[in-house]
Amino acid sequence: MRKFIKNYLATVWSATHHILLAIVCAAVVMAPDHIVNLFNGGYQTRFSIATLLVLTVLFSLALLGSTTVFLCLAGSVVFLQFAQLLHISYFGSLISPHAVILFFSDYAEIVETLGALPGYLVIPVLVAALEMLLLVFLFRKTRHLHKQIPFAWMAILALMLILPVQANNPKATAQQYYPNPRNYSVANTFFAVSYFLGRDLPDWLGEDQARPSSSMACEPYQSVRTGDPLADNVVIVMGESLSAAHMSVFGYSRDTTPKLRALVGSSELSATIAYSAGVSTKVTLPMFYNVQREPGNFRHMIRMESSLFRFAKQQGFSTHYVSSQTANLATYVGERYIDHFVTKEDMEVSMATRKDRVLVDALKNIDLSQRNFIVLHQRSSHSPYDQQYPPEFARYPLGGADYVDFTTNSYDNAVSFTDEVVAEIIDHLKAHSQGRTLLVFTADHSELLGEGGKYGHTHLQIETARVPLMVYGKNLGPDVQQRLYGLSQPTHYEIGKEISAILGYRVVNPNEEPGIYYVNGPDIGGRAGYMTIDKRVSPPRSTLIQDMSVNESVCEINAAKPVTVSVDANSLSPFR
Repeated sequence: MRKFIKNYLATVWSATHHILLAIVCAAVVMAPDHIVNLFNGGYQTRFSIATLLVLTVLFSLALLGSTTVFLCLAGSVVFLQFAQLLHISYFGSLISPHAVILFFSDYAEIVETLGALPGYLVIPVLVAALEMLLLVFLFRKTRHLHKQIPFAWMAILALMLILPVQANNPKATAQQYYPNPRNYSVANTFFAVSYFLGRDLPDWLGEDQARPSSSMACEPYQSVRTGDPLADNVVIVMGESLSAAHMSVFGYSRDTTPKLRALVGSSELSATIAYSAGVSTKVTLPMFYNVQREPGNFRHMIRMESSLFRFAKQQGFSTHYVSSQTANLATYVGERYIDHFVTKEDMEVSMATRKDRVLVDALKNIDLSQRNFIVLHQRSSHSPYDQQYPPEFARYPLGGADYVDFTTNSYDNAVSFTDEVVAEIIDHLKAHSQGRTLLVFTADHSELLGEGGKYGHTHLQIETARVPLMVYGKNLGPDVQQRLYGLSQPTHYEIGKEISAILGYRVVNPNEEPGIYYVNGPDIGGRAGYMTIDKRVSPPRSTLIQDMSVNESVCEINAAKPVTVSVDANSLSPFR
């Protein structure tokens, strides 16, 4: 009996030691991200129990394998982290799936650049070297305590192949594998590499390698500083899933936006229809905030050379990004240039009761006597609509309603709450912003509420891109207000160029074809299709491009005339 207990305790101690060592190895990998947080304001990593568990499982298996197995896993993890930290050091942004394939097309330029600028390598190399040395030290010092399982490497390989295999599914989209500013560097890089291995690499190898990549096909933009900014406080309110067709300010039968309608009626607010850059949030946001016209132009997006946040930061603005949505939607919005980054994860307690009014609360905490560039991203008209507004905004009944009525009524209630929140934001700016003030209110995309039997917003059709554009100005010069007031059915790209001009920058896009604009589909690379909007004719014409391959971009196929489906031109006419 004593021998049994002794053996049992020895086994428990061995297992406990093994698990603790695996946890320590995981902590060694995770620690550098938190250290970088202290020195890089644009780095947003937060502790994740899920990442800790995954790394602990992988290192537990590696400790059961041979020395070669452990070194391979440790080396792979360290390299993934090194690549992410190097990308952040040089580009100031996170690695996306498409950034991986850009490396293979631009590797000569990248290697030459890094060779000429070794300063970018110092911190990533030091972190990687110290991390690898520490992992090897831990392994060697405890090697005598490890039990070996012959095929531990197979379990590790099986686990690491899960994401690449899922990425090969035709239903998988690139944005599902895009980095989250709050995630650890090793996790973000692994997601990006998994998409590359599962989707981009097979497609890329199956195509003509002599053809230029999408990044090389598009010429780089130029940003020219034109002078001092023309406003002191610039506020962008980004609505969520907001259909102009359900706003009374644009003629909807229900009075869902009485406060905005009154402001338009008193000429304090301008209102027109606009067209979003995409039909999903994760596609639209990076294209809007980087003033990007072309689907698939990843080089431009990654480098953020015409980022609105960058322009604001360079002009001395304090930059704020406050979102009622999760941080993973903010990839490539310009996080490197954001001073104050706040998302749903930071406000969950207050959001439970305040809903989108947390954005008003955040605005009230900003000193408007200084220059500010502020983005407030809403949630209120996103599904499930009935959970996005306080009870007092349940103006249209839900009880006993069928699916169609329930959906429409709950959505209209959510739009009514949006009306209230935006009006409160404008009221606060009126009362407390004494300088030159500009507010731009639009939405990331629209929403279908039964049109053609469809619901939601990932459908690539013109109704899903039709969003509001409202502009409020205070103490602005007449020419400044007219820049945005005078836009006719503008696209997000055109709106972004005008905001850039107000920030004191001119965006020069050599790829631009006058009058031709785009609405990207639910895949940021254009694989789910995109729409071309031709504003050279009246009314504008829309054409649906069914697909774009991994090596293509609109920069090289403008005249290629792939299979298209024309949309009724009359459906592009504004309704107000």
